[in-house]
Parts: sequence; C-alpha cells; structure tokens
Amino acid sequence: MVDAHDLEGFATERAREPGMAFEAPFAFLVTGVAARVGFHILDRRDDRPHSRERHEEIKVPFTIERTAVGVVGFYSDRHTGIFVPAGRRTHMHVCSCDGGVAGHVDDLRFGPGMTLRLPAAP
Repeated sequence: MVDAHDLEGFATERAREPGMAFEAPFAFLVTGVAARVGFHILDRRDDRPHSRERHEEIKVPFTIERTAVGVVGFYSDRHTGIFVPAGRRTHMHVCSCDGGVAGHVDDLRFGPGMTLRLPAAP
C-alpha cells in the first residue's frame, strides 16, 4: 500500500528529473478515497510563544478511514524546519470532500485509484 513515505520518495525522484528546478519547492495534489489519514489540528488557546515542544503539546490527533479527500502538499528538501516539518521533505494538509474535517497530515495511506497531480516541468 502506498503511503506518505512512498509519496515523499516519488516527489524526490520527480524533482530530480530534467527540467525540474530541484532547489525550488513545488506543490502537489492527491485526490480520491484514502485508506487512512492520520492528521492533527492545533488547539492553541493562549499567547504563549510557539516552539517545537509547544507545538507537540497542543496537537489534537484524529484519524479517518476510507474517506474521499483532497490533500494539498508542498515538497522541498531545503526548507526543513521552515515550512516542512523537521526530518521530512513534504508538508501536507487534508480536507474531506464533504468538508467535515481538515488538518495537518501526519500519516497518509493511499486507497485504490487515488490520483497524484504534480506540476509540469517548466
């Protein structure tokens, strides 16, 4: 089963193809019925400074299964810790097609027939 790790590897391969600017971040879109999506929202209710530790403290996790979703993601191997989580090359957000849930993707398991859309080479 294809997962977020596989997607990151595929995006890395795609970024290295001739004509793609590997140093430039790019967006991608995944649509279809996901087998599973683990995601979180942040429950920030005060003005305390944000830090990596604080981020983990205020995360509220959720999981959906067999749900039609749209996932917008961003790939970069040069922005870790800026807009891509530390240790990753992608940052993704999910929204269910019925508009019932949305959040930051922690884990994505592709369902059969899901579609990945990447930008065309310039």
